[in-house]
Amino acid sequence: MNTGLEEWESTGGEVDETYFFALFAEAYLKKGDSKAGAEVLQKALDAAERRRERFYLSELHRLKEEFLLLAPVRGESEVERCFQQAIAIAGEQSAKSLELRPTTSLASLWNEQGKSIEARNILADMYDKFPQGLDTADLKAAKKLIDELT
Repeated sequence: MNTGLEEWESTGGEVDETYFFALFAEAYLKKGDSKAGAEVLQKALDAAERRRERFYLSELHRLKEEFLLLAPVRGESEVERCFQQAIAIAGEQSAKSLELRPTTSLASLWNEQGKSIEARNILADMYDKFPQGLDTADLKAAKKLIDELT
């Protein structure tokens, strides 16, 4: 991915840093490389702030919290607060799909904390906002978690 980005930039092409760095961060998250992922995520957050860009800000906050969850010592209240911030940003932008992801993550965290009823309620309310597209990966994951919480 890095090579492809470098080659693209060498042609003079401009890159939407916020979005691409978020994609890199997510790839590092899936790989389990929290150090590299957190570094590239910080680049995305810096780019968003520098450009005053809110397009992908909700997703950046969700990713930040996912990295915090990987930390050996984590402040769950900070993680929870950041997931809620990501949900709020996506809600303000009327970006339901970007609101679903941190809602699913928050529900999973709450389930781990023994708050399964609250987890199910928040996730089911969000899931019910989607009348179609129920075969997408994010909605399938949300439905699976809802079913586990029932």
